[in-house]
Parts: sequence; C-alpha cells; structure tokens
Amino acid sequence: MKQTLQIFDRINRQFVPVDDEILDILEKETILESNLRYLVKKILTEAMKPPSSLVDDYAIYTNYNDQSDIGNITFILYNSTKAAETLLEDLEIEKEYAAEDEEEWDPYGIVDLMIDAMNTNIVAILQVDNMGDTCNQAWQVTRSAAESGFGPTIYDIAMGLSPNGLVADRNSVSSEAKSVWRFYGEKRDDVEKTYLDDINNPITRWENDDCIIHGKYPPVAASASYIADTWLHDNYPDVSDQLMSHMEEIGYNLLDFPHSDIIEKAQEIAAQSDEGDELAEEIGEEWVSYFEQNERNLYDLYPPDFWNEKIPLDISYNHSQHESAFYGLEQNHNEFMQLLEIHGMGEVGEWDWDHDQLEFMARDFFKGKY
Repeated sequence: MKQTLQIFDRINRQFVPVDDEILDILEKETILESNLRYLVKKILTEAMKPPSSLVDDYAIYTNYNDQSDIGNITFILYNSTKAAETLLEDLEIEKEYAAEDEEEWDPYGIVDLMIDAMNTNIVAILQVDNMGDTCNQAWQVTRSAAESGFGPTIYDIAMGLSPNGLVADRNSVSSEAKSVWRFYGEKRDDVEKTYLDDINNPITRWENDDCIIHGKYPPVAASASYIADTWLHDNYPDVSDQLMSHMEEIGYNLLDFPHSDIIEKAQEIAAQSDEGDELAEEIGEEWVSYFEQNERNLYDLYPPDFWNEKIPLDISYNHSQHESAFYGLEQNHNEFMQLLEIHGMGEVGEWDWDHDQLEFMARDFFKGKY
C-alpha cells in the first residue's frame, strides 16, 4: 500500500483502502486536469486581442454616446483598413461602369458599397441594454458574436465604457458566451466582480443588486452563509462549536442553510446557555450590524470556491480600461465614413444614411454565426 497517501472507499459500511492501481489513475487524472486548465487559460489569454493593438487597422461603428442615457447600444468592430480597400476597389469598378453607360452616380448605391465593405470585414458585434437601477446598474449583454480572438476584446471595450460594467443576458446565454463569462470570472483578476442578488429572494437590503438569477442557489447566498458561519466562529466560538456539532449529528452541512437560518439556529443555542435570551439577542443585533456594513462587499469577503457554468452568470464585471482605445477605434470609423468625400463623391450625410443599418448589420453578422 502507498504510505504517503491513504484514500478509503466505503463498502458494506466499512472503510476499505483504495487499490494502488486506482490511486495511480486518480493521480494521472489530476495531472491531466491541471494541464488542461493551464492550456485553456493560456489559449484564452493569448487569443484575446488587446483593444489597444487594434487602433491601426480596426474601427468601431456604434450608437454609443457618453452624454446620453440610451437604452439599447450596439457595437460593431470591423477591419477598417480592409473595408477601405474593398470600398475603393468597388468605387473604381462603379466609375468604369458609369463612364461606359454615361450615367450619373447613384448616391444610394454608393452608400450600399460602404455598407457591403463594412459587412464583409466585421470581426465582432455586441449589443447591450441599460438595466437602469437593477443588476448592479450594469449593461446587460443581449447579443454577441465574434471571430476567433475578438470576443473578449469587444466585451472589454464595452465594459470599459459602461459606468458599472456588464452582466450576462438574464434570459438565455449561448455556450460560447458562457465560456467568455467563465473566463472573466476565473481568470481576469484585473476585473472588479460583484454578486447579483436574487430579485425574488433577496439576500441584501441593497436593491440595486437585485436581478433575475440563473442558478437555483446563487453565489451571493453561498457567500452570505459562509460569512455568517465565519463570523459566528470568530465572535461566538462556543455557540459556533455547538451549532456545528448539532449539524453533524443530524447529518447536515451548515453551509447549505441560508445565512439567516444559521444565525437563528445560533440564537436558539445561545438561548439555552447561562446567558439565555440576552446572548441570543446580542448575536442577532451584532450580526445585523456586521452584515449591513459588509453586504456590498460579499464577493471580496468570499469569492466562489469553485466555478461552474451558472456561477459566472450571476456576477457583474467592471473595469475602467481601454477608453482611449475605443475613441481611437471610433475615430477610425469616422475617417472611413469620409472616404467618399475625400474621393470626390460627396458627403455621406447628404444621402440620408439609414441609422437602422447598425441594427441590421449586427443582426446579420449574428445570424451568420449561429
């Protein structure tokens, strides 16, 4: 038998040492899982294209305005260098046709050329809704699609612009988007994370974090339970020990209970002590005071101790990076829109550019991906 590692299985109510061969397999599986996690993190990190690296060749077309409280915002990231090349090539062809037929320019047709040039060079789209005073006041991502490596890039750009960051769609999330959110949850230590509270069964008094929750047991609830248990252990160790012993006797895990139930059970035990109701009342008052002071910092006090596909969806994510990169990308779009004027075709504004095109372009790119 291995002397350095003892693992037992329970067979017929008896603990039996696990076979050496099984232990070897388990050790190999652990190594494989560790390698896999490392590779996934490495691939995601290396694949993401920093927004600042795109300013030379890419542009953003958007209806975002930092001075307005717009409800629906769309971001389209495209290769403006290639789009300009495509547009100028198409314009030369149109010039030749017009000269041969001795026809005047069709301004609407020329705008279509611009749209086609942009469409063929889109690399990512992102659409968000302003959630108002709910969901940590973050923008909700309602639609996203991207070429490889550009998904986290466009999320990062929008996250940096939103005053309170981003949250996942509260109705449904694609498997690809789940991977992005999990990446932010597990790997992005530079991003501020805040739990969302269950709007139907709130944990905190703070209403701005109330939101529709994806998981049956949201991470904010697990955090509150852990903090209640830790607080009891640090401040009332005798009561905490008795409560833990009681849970073990009846076969329950204390952390499976809501934080309010943990405190109530502790108060019940305290009421039976020599100090009686006075101690029970003290525990209740002290806990309420402590929790009210810390309810907005539950993530910092107890982040998730494991991750699954649901947990990252019940967190909001925020940072203040990439603002300068965004304005550089936006300026590139403005310059692309001036190409016709530069080449003597007039200003785009003269031809009533259809601003619904933003929605149509995002929709069509999304449909092409899913």
